[in-house]
Order: sequence, then C-alpha cells, then structure tokens
Amino acid sequence: MKGVQKSITKKQHYLPKAYLQFFSLQERTAKKVYAYYCEDKAVRYVSIGDICHRPFLYEQKYQSLTENTEYILAPNEIENSFIDLEGEYVTLVDALIRGVRDENTIVLKSYEIYKIANFMSSLKFRHPIMIHIINSVSAIIFHENFNDLKKLQELFPDVHESFFEAVFTQEHLSRYLKIFTQAFTERTKKAQVTILKTVSSSFITSDMPVVNIYGVLNNVEYDLFGFPISSDLFLAFLGTDVKLQSIITVSDEIVNKINSYQLRKSARYILSQKKNIISIIESAKELRVKNEDIEPPLFPCNEKIKKLYDKIMDNYKY
Repeated sequence: MKGVQKSITKKQHYLPKAYLQFFSLQERTAKKVYAYYCEDKAVRYVSIGDICHRPFLYEQKYQSLTENTEYILAPNEIENSFIDLEGEYVTLVDALIRGVRDENTIVLKSYEIYKIANFMSSLKFRHPIMIHIINSVSAIIFHENFNDLKKLQELFPDVHESFFEAVFTQEHLSRYLKIFTQAFTERTKKAQVTILKTVSSSFITSDMPVVNIYGVLNNVEYDLFGFPISSDLFLAFLGTDVKLQSIITVSDEIVNKINSYQLRKSARYILSQKKNIISIIESAKELRVKNEDIEPPLFPCNEKIKKLYDKIMDNYKY
C-alpha cells in the first residue's frame, strides 16, 4: 500500500503463534503444524508463522485529501495490545501442560487460569469475521449518527472525511474487543475448571478454536466453554451441578465429539500436530454436529445491522 509507514506489521495474526506453537513440531528453521485447508481439501505441513493471519487486519485506513494515497491511523496499536497477553499465555500454558503430564495435577492458581481464559476469549473476537462485522457496524453507526461531521470538516478543511471515520472505527473496535473479551472471560469465573486428557487419540484445533457445547449427560445439564491447548489436552470451563475432577481422561468417542465441533464452524484451517490429520478429521465427521444454533450478534443492533450481520456470516470469505 503506497505511502504506508514502514514500521507497520503487515502480517497480523488472528490465531497467534503463541497458541499454535503447542500444536507444532520443531523443525530446523521453524515450528510447523499439519494444516488441512478446508476450501482446497488439502493438507500442508506449514510454518506457524505462515497461516492464520491477514494483512493489516486490525488497522484503520484513511485517505489523504491532497494525494492519491491511503494511510494507517494508529499503526500496530491493537496488534501490540495482544503482546503481553500472548507472552503470559505461553508461560502459563507451558506450566499447565507440564503439571498435567508429569504430575497429573493442575499447578496453576485460579487467577492464572483466569488469564488463560482471557486469552481464550480474545481469540473469539480478534478473528477476521468479527473484525469485519465490528468495522462494518461502526461505519453504519458513524454515517447515521455522527452529526458533528460537517462542523469538523469546517474546522479542519484539509482533513479527508475518512480520517474522522477511521478515528471513530478505531475507538469502536478497541472498545468492543475489550468489552466482548471481558464479558466472555467473566463467564468462566463460576465454572469448574477441568482438563480433558486423551491417551490414545488426538485433539484437533482450528483457526476458530473456542467451542461452546450445551448438552445433557446422565440427566445432568452442562454448558462447556473451552478450547484445546495441545494435541492431548482440552481446557474446559464447565457449568454443571455435578462436582467434577480437575483432570479427566476421556475416551476416543468424547475426543471425536469435541473435534466435531471444530469441523462445524466456518473455519479456514483445521490444525493438528499429527501427520494422520485426515484420519482424525474423518473420525470426527462421523459424529459431526449439525450447525443448528447460530450465535446472535453480540452488540446492540437495528434491523439494518442485523441484515448486514446475516449477510456477512453467510457470504464473508476470509
């Protein structure tokens, strides 16, 4: 993009390498993962730095009034806001995995688990689909409700209208990323923390790794909110009246069922540390759950915004 500041990170990851590294294998020059490309129906062994990113994903562009050039408003502001969160995640999950594998116990304190939950929740809202939705909604709100635009243009005649919209959208995006992430993280506070551990099978993940599963088991209702943290461990926040163990070894059938939820979403990649990723996917397909509960928009909306949301969810290719 002509005229863009050189310091901007073009390749911005929505599923960070901090998460992917726990599903990767260390090669000489890079950490690599087996990735099933859903659109191409092909498996590739790729560097974790080469997938799950979009150019300038979190950036807001504005037009120069005097040049045929686009600029970026606040370079790397949102991208950099994830750095500390990702660094903490690596340290905490590494300790969690070692504790479960070596001592069969969860070694982290509740506030540390809460930090992992915060990272997990952020994955749900930094995805391109959600970024696109929030930006699109921001544009509607701006043009429908920003009554002071003409006054600003009179005060700043040398500034293109797109600059004011970029400022509004940047603030809107930052605010909603924080609000949504915090709201989802709060859901985990009252839940039981349980690690689901597989011995003979393998958890797959995707570029949309967080799952929310409602169900009834042995006449007991449960609400599971969680994600795989490695190929053999799944971190579950469970709402249920039954007291559970902190670590539960689960059957291949349970692993397949959870894997099926990774397949039900509009994911671009299915990811695994295992070379036999195709056979893992095929086993999960046998238990594939119908996508019968579409999540509603997570922000106040009018009819126009609802139609936009539905259109994006039906057609948006990321």
